[in-house]
Amino acid sequence: MQGKNTVSMMKNRLGSFRSNANLSNFSIRSLLLVGARIVLFPLGIVGVTSLIPVGQTLEGTIFHHACTSAIYREAQLRETFLVAFIDSTLVAIVVTALAIFTSTLAGHVMVISIFLG
Repeated sequence: MQGKNTVSMMKNRLGSFRSNANLSNFSIRSLLLVGARIVLFPLGIVGVTSLIPVGQTLEGTIFHHACTSAIYREAQLRETFLVAFIDSTLVAIVVTALAIFTSTLAGHVMVISIFLG
């Protein structure tokens, strides 16, 4: 009789653990979604306001204007756009290469070092 009670107690504990795990997964997902919205909101504002004609972004209304890509066409016609794009791309490649190199060195040092603790 003792064994059956122990098994039923273990099942009850496991069931409560599963419900708590589901609740915590839901909480984590909710927090991640809220955080993603907070982080991506400024990017959405920049994207929407880049499609509004120049001088009409400060009027307070966003969706009452016709969306145009005039700003993007003007940026492509400038001489410095391609140079700035290439410069930004080269900087991004160099920074990424340096980050990979230093991370690899740090990983190598951690692998060969002796942990005395």
